[in-house]
Amino acid sequence: MTYIATHTNNLPCYEEFLAKDKAIGPYGIPLVELGRTPMHVILVDYLGLENFAYHLVDFEDEMMVLYDALLKNYRKSVELVAEGPGRFVSVLENFTTETMGPIRFGKYNIPVYNELFPIMQNAGKIIGTHYDGKLASCKELIGKAPMNLIESLTEPPEGDMLMGECRKAWPNKLFWSNINVSAYNLSEKELQEYIYRLVREGAPAGRGLAFEASEQIPTNWKESMPLVLKILNSIQQ
Repeated sequence: MTYIATHTNNLPCYEEFLAKDKAIGPYGIPLVELGRTPMHVILVDYLGLENFAYHLVDFEDEMMVLYDALLKNYRKSVELVAEGPGRFVSVLENFTTETMGPIRFGKYNIPVYNELFPIMQNAGKIIGTHYDGKLASCKELIGKAPMNLIESLTEPPEGDMLMGECRKAWPNKLFWSNINVSAYNLSEKELQEYIYRLVREGAPAGRGLAFEASEQIPTNWKESMPLVLKILNSIQQ
């Protein structure tokens, strides 16, 4: 994989992005897909959790050579993103703290964020990191990191922080939050109370929170999603 990384050429695909932007029209926003940061490429795409743990012990030197090669490529990608079109940049980490812990997260992820995210932000981009799991043990590190948006933010049982705890920990970040899949099966009254709480805790100033359906669409989506939209509209009114 180090050989592949060192022999990879990063090329722009601005025309393809502009074509997608035009096709979507006024009803959507295409994301610039930057991809995972280097250590998460190794963890998620190359090794998987169990082998990642073994490799950290058995092949740490080789992993760091690969990490450095991937980071060099990532810097090139960031330059292309900064120079190109699009406003929202997705860093699809799939981060959950029990896979890495705060020590390695602080060592391998935070420095990449601090070095490279401002380059894109200075070009007018909004950076979102896909954190879809447990985050409490790294909440201070996340709070100091320069991403603008935490995407796929999920309350327990999938995550380990309630919406109010997230807003308290990260008062200035935007949230794209999942509605827990089980919540779509609540009664209308229970679902309304649940959505009201999320909005009250996640957007106390009336801004900075959006909801999404990430990865798993509820089986009753034809009935439940219009209901969620109805509840959200009632809040606005």
